[in-house]
Amino acid sequence: MAQANGTGNVPSSLPGAVAASAAASATAAARDEDAAQLRLGVMEGEEVLMISEAAALLAKREADHAKLGHTYSLDVVNGLFRPAATYCARFDRIQNKTAVLAVRDTFDGRGAELGLHPFEVAQLVNLMPADAEEAKAIIPSLREEGKIDNDVLNGLLMELTTFAK
Repeated sequence: MAQANGTGNVPSSLPGAVAASAAASATAAARDEDAAQLRLGVMEGEEVLMISEAAALLAKREADHAKLGHTYSLDVVNGLFRPAATYCARFDRIQNKTAVLAVRDTFDGRGAELGLHPFEVAQLVNLMPADAEEAKAIIPSLREEGKIDNDVLNGLLMELTTFAK
């Protein structure tokens, strides 16, 4: 435990040690995370949301906020609300609520049948690549030998486009 150095201050070596410890922890966490290997670090095992689902949740939160008669901005509570909502609105590919639910139902089941990780399914939905080649270029975990056949992946992507706006 650090002792005061007689001036009431913590020794100057302690902040350096804390910074070094934080840097070592960040480096260790980075080694534990690799989306290409589906090592998601602290997010492993958590539910993965599609951007369309996040957009719907944020819109509901904003509507509930207004319904309660609050006059302050949600950004006062959380400075990330508006940037997150703007991002979701910009990249939301499936805006119809019924279609969002259908995509979740369809692709959770189909993805599991095909051996896809929920993270991969969410990335396919969020990015909507044009074909298997593009999908494997932008989602490295799909490149794994024997992971998914290009024809099967192309069929899945064609099915996905039927839900897009």
